[in-house]
Amino acid sequence: MSKKVRSVLMLVAAPALAVLLAGCHANSLLEDVKQSVEAAKAPKDTAPTVDSFVVTSGPLTYTGSVTFTLASTKPGTGASAITSWQVNESASPPAANDPRWGAFTSPQNGTCTLANPGTYGTRTLYAWLLNDKGFVSAPATQSVQYAQLGGPSIDTFQATPATSYDGNISVSITSTHPGSGATAVTAWLVNESSTSPLPTDPNWKTGFTSPQSGSYTLANLGAFGARPLYAWIKNDKNVVSASATQTVTYSA
Repeated sequence: MSKKVRSVLMLVAAPALAVLLAGCHANSLLEDVKQSVEAAKAPKDTAPTVDSFVVTSGPLTYTGSVTFTLASTKPGTGASAITSWQVNESASPPAANDPRWGAFTSPQNGTCTLANPGTYGTRTLYAWLLNDKGFVSAPATQSVQYAQLGGPSIDTFQATPATSYDGNISVSITSTHPGSGATAVTAWLVNESSTSPLPTDPNWKTGFTSPQSGSYTLANLGAFGARPLYAWIKNDKNVVSASATQTVTYSA
């Protein structure tokens, strides 16, 4: 075959070859798109969910020991089981390799010892679950009151109005429990701190008659929103109660 004939044949075949190659490339792109779509449709692995978290030892502890029951039947998408549980006082999710995880069987009974045993007041507990894919659940929460042994206890605490526009709150506290070894509740205090006040705190209002009425002015009047209030009482032995809480809204 002459060079001239070969040149002519190459000129004729080149467009067809280009079309064939373009078609192969297009098919490859289509296959890539199809795989991407299928991958996007596939269910994603998800974290487990806490069904219930119940403090079984009650809302008040004098020892710092809290018992509870934790339950779940939702291990999460892609997981076959919930493997571990943890209860602590941190709102930050624990790492999957945290050494405090314990083996989980629903319903799971457990005991938590509160941190900082000398700090009395409201304590928030966070319950977490871990599945066999290494995903950590969102927390379930419960609050308990940590009180000094022998201290007085608050029966009821009311704060009105529910929404305040000037920052002034009317409060009412009742108590019929001065505490072991004490004869009377002698003072009361309302503030916005969950930390137990010292018996020598200058903000105590002396004299307590149940029901005790009074008033409280919100701190930081430039900050609007939900405000948790904490009521405290102390007895004639200078022992401070656990707090009782109410939340009011401060609005412009």
